[in-house]
Amino acid sequence: YVRKDKKGSYCLVSRKGRLEKVYVETQKTMDPGTILIVSGLKNSDLIAFPYSKTGYVGNKTTRKSQRSIVERILY
Repeated sequence: YVRKDKKGSYCLVSRKGRLEKVYVETQKTMDPGTILIVSGLKNSDLIAFPYSKTGYVGNKTTRKSQRSIVERILY
């Protein structure tokens, strides 16, 4: 889930049980509804997918699933 502010595009990432803002470099794709994240995240980052605008930096996080994005696609 990519958001934007004055500084650029960012994702909310869970680190030490709290949300942190991590700026990412994005690129458009052929599909108008898809954004490719080119850099800024690590494989070990736990990306938050807040379903509303209430996901703020510093909020506590929980882990609903421990599978990586690749595992979710394959299984």
